[in-house]
Order: sequence, then structure tokens, then C-alpha cells
Amino acid sequence: LVVMLDPGHGGEDPGAIGKSGLHEKDVVLSIARETKKRMENLGYKVHMTRNEDVAVALKMRVAKARKVRADVFVSIHADAFTSPSARGTGVYMLNTKGATSSAAKFLAQTQNNADAIGGVQTSGNPNVDNAILDMTQTATLRDSRKLGHSVLTELGKLNQLHKGRVDEANFAVLRAPDIPSILVETAFLSNPEEERKLRT
Repeated sequence: LVVMLDPGHGGEDPGAIGKSGLHEKDVVLSIARETKKRMENLGYKVHMTRNEDVAVALKMRVAKARKVRADVFVSIHADAFTSPSARGTGVYMLNTKGATSSAAKFLAQTQNNADAIGGVQTSGNPNVDNAILDMTQTATLRDSRKLGHSVLTELGKLNQLHKGRVDEANFAVLRAPDIPSILVETAFLSNPEEERKLRT
């Protein structure tokens, strides 16, 4: 199994910043490095969209996954919300129509800067292409939900869950129609207690 880990943000984009000054880009890079090491010890082939403090465009992150023929794509974040009381771990999958909650909508708005990303082979016939894309995306979304549920169940052993289910939002990095993809919000930097945990 080939896994692409995607530590969010990087370079001039720090992502969320905790009250103590902790930057999301640094937290998620550390988490991705540790995850990569542990997964490789289990026999997975693991790549990262970035392994240093550099900015990577959203569509380039998906292109990198496609280049290594990734079986799954996991974007790692540690975001913030308008209220410091927001807390918990969350897992998101793509919702092509919008978001299933106001928090999901808020997070998607703060993350997206890119247009939809394609990647499915085309035949030249628009009707056939639309049908193939629809079938491919339906299967991919089903697999994304399964992956998201499994990851959420495991993360629930480590931290309180923001919700008890996989949430949905239109994150640009999840739009590859042919690679099951999830976005993990490890915890909230805007929550003082969770920021302390993320620092470790």
C-alpha cells in the first residue's frame, strides 16, 4: 500500500497559530514525520508532500500523490476555530456540494485556494467521460468514508473527538476523483489545552 501524507501549510503560510505562538505548519510536519516512520515499520510505502518548511500549492500536493501512484492520501492539520472552546480530533472527507456543518464550512473556507483537480482518464466523448468520472468518484468517496471512519476510531483512543462521525467539506486537497482521501484535524491550536498537547 502506498500512502501519501500531506502536512498542511508550510513556508510563508504558517497555517493556524496558537496563543503561545505554536505554528500549525511545524506541528503537522512533526506529526507526519513520526507517522511516516511508524507506518514504514509496519511495511507501508510512505511519501510526504513536503518534508521541510516549504510552501506546496494545493494542486501540487495531489499531483505528487498521483505521481507516486498513492493508494490513499491523508492531509494532516491542526487548525483553529473562532472560539477557544472548540476542541477535539476530526476527520473529513470530500463533499462535492458543500459542507455538512458550519465548522466544516469554516475550515474549508480557510484551507482552499485552488480549483477542482482532475486526473481521471478521458475518452473524448463528454457523456462517457462524465459517466466514468461519476463512477470513479462514487467509489473513491465510499473508500474515503471507510478510511476516515477507521482513522477516526483509532484517533478516538488518543483524544476526545470533535464529532463521532466523519465530517464532510469541499477541501481542495480531497478533490482527486481517483484517490481515496481524508483530512485529519488532529486537534485545535485555538484551544489552550489542545495546543499544549500538540506541542508535545
